[in-house]
Amino acid sequence: MMVERKFNKVLAEYEANRHASETSGTNNGSHGGVAKGCSFKAFLRCHPHKFQGTEGAVGLLRWIEKLESVFSMSECSEENRVKYATGTLEGPALTWWNTHVQTLGLETANSIPWENFTRMLHEEYCPRDEIRKLEEEFWVHKMVGSEIEKYCTRFHELCKLCPAMVTPEYKKIEQFISGLPEQIQSMVTASDHTTIQPLIRLAHKLTDQAVAQGKLPKRGEYVVGCLEIVMMSSS
Repeated sequence: MMVERKFNKVLAEYEANRHASETSGTNNGSHGGVAKGCSFKAFLRCHPHKFQGTEGAVGLLRWIEKLESVFSMSECSEENRVKYATGTLEGPALTWWNTHVQTLGLETANSIPWENFTRMLHEEYCPRDEIRKLEEEFWVHKMVGSEIEKYCTRFHELCKLCPAMVTPEYKKIEQFISGLPEQIQSMVTASDHTTIQPLIRLAHKLTDQAVAQGKLPKRGEYVVGCLEIVMMSSS
């Protein structure tokens, strides 16, 4: 029953978007409906990743990010995004998609808006138990040594996977600051920025200053206790 409701919702959204598109095309006259696009061959030349459905929430996130980068590079039109993206599915993920195709029909399935398609993927491949573990990780996510780049990379991933924890923007700022080392945390807090990007740039700058002043270890090292410096694994 739940699956049927999801399909009905997708169908309703598809019909609404199709109607809006047709209306726009009519209003724009002969200039409507002309859009940039690319062939599937050109899309593949940009090397999109494959997705099997066994990679977990982070694997799904990285697959979507790579696809969106490929869409931009290949100038893939909106109407071809789902069709081309599903051409990279394999194994269990391909089977999952084929069940939707059987229910909706190929044309309707391929016409699902990209945002709706990614939402369906999140519902299927980001189970609540895994999201709960990621939320627990996010609460204790800390910067190690002076590894600000690694800290920010994982922070951005967790923001996308646990959006409720960082919405609205002030929550994202608080979460970011809470994971910074005490050597720079108070200065970042005092800056009183209201958006995250200037705050991140400041954290990078203060980290470099702290390393130069010997307050934080060099990149690739971290301090155990007060004296011992241990080389971090490159892996």
